[in-house]
Amino acid sequence: MYGTIDPTPFVAVFFTLFFGIMFGDVGQGFVLFLLGLLIAKKKLKIQLLSMNYARPLIFVGIASMIMGILYGSVFANESLLEKPIEAITGAITGHPVSHIIHLMPDRNNLGKLFAFFGFSIGIGVILNSMGLILNIVNRCILKDYEKAFFSKTGLAGLLFFWYAIFIAIRIILGGHFVTLDLLGLSIPVFCIFFGPVIWNLISGKRPVVEEGLFAFIIEGVVEILETVSSYISSTVSFLRVGAFALSHTVLSFIIFSIAELVEEGSAFGPLFSLVIVIFGNLIIILLEGMIVAIQVVRLQYYEFFSKFFTETGVAFAPFRFRREV
Repeated sequence: MYGTIDPTPFVAVFFTLFFGIMFGDVGQGFVLFLLGLLIAKKKLKIQLLSMNYARPLIFVGIASMIMGILYGSVFANESLLEKPIEAITGAITGHPVSHIIHLMPDRNNLGKLFAFFGFSIGIGVILNSMGLILNIVNRCILKDYEKAFFSKTGLAGLLFFWYAIFIAIRIILGGHFVTLDLLGLSIPVFCIFFGPVIWNLISGKRPVVEEGLFAFIIEGVVEILETVSSYISSTVSFLRVGAFALSHTVLSFIIFSIAELVEEGSAFGPLFSLVIVIFGNLIIILLEGMIVAIQVVRLQYYEFFSKFFTETGVAFAPFRFRREV
């Protein structure tokens, strides 16, 4: 929409962040960074990758390398960085650890793993909130104040979403649902349900229910149900960020497990093991890199753009031949 806030900077930042989290590996990230750099310098020409891909590859490569350091992973190997990370964490905190973020599930780090999934949901809450705030600002710019304040993607929806998150955090920390919470949830729900009526009263118009009382009630109930379900799904959807980061780690573990088994099998074991590691990393870079990129685009398209995107323009009318009688 012309005259409104451009969401591109937000998309660029969160795309880079999500990709780095789901594709965290120093070596594999460096490959993407180097590929983007070579394309930018016109040292490498690939038909499927134009100059437009150079900068995104550079930035997602840097993000992947940073997260790879936190995961302690280099070309799917999680032992190469153990000593340097232990030295650094020991010098800073006095408690050396081999992995700053240990994604490989075991009995000793299940709590940290759940915390990581909570972190991915937290990022989703931030992105959803930014989409709602962006919609409110854009609606105010367009002077569409009813949608800005009394819709599920307006101020009423934002307050409902924030208060629901506040209740969830309190319960997770050991609190309880109290009677006052019903009021905190009911006020924004009331504003969404009776939004058109309230706005007509504010703007000095007669609060008329155009399509009848029954249709108004049904439409309001459906709107509330859609609001609740969409906020739950759009928040839980960000668990895929942690899930793909975990799958990246597990796939890397599988590659090195196979390589170790092959290495012990014959005299040419070390050579076969090296081949498996190389081709395994290529598969991860090509296949999982593409899957992660698709998932990030999916998250931003459905969970971010759906908060403020509005169809505009002229409806498409296909060309038709008229049959003369």
